[in-house]
Amino acid sequence: MPAAPLCRTTGMNVSPASPVMNSLFTSAAQGIHRAMAKANEAGEQVADGELDPESFIELNESELLMKANVATMRTGDEMLGTLLNVKR
Repeated sequence: MPAAPLCRTTGMNVSPASPVMNSLFTSAAQGIHRAMAKANEAGEQVADGELDPESFIELNESELLMKANVATMRTGDEMLGTLLNVKR
């Protein structure tokens, strides 16, 4: 059985089934879910006529959270793609 691929910087196991990669994708997916829930809640407040500045701030925060988590997921996907290309 071939050895699991290791990160050159940290030496951690970064195979597709490794806890590190699973954790990365799980954390990003949970972050996306939280950002969407926060955006939905703030959006409903605005739609109900509550024009409190805090609702708009939460909408902006939600957007930034979404972008950050999507970037994390893309980076993990690129890392995984690079590992698979190196392994071939």
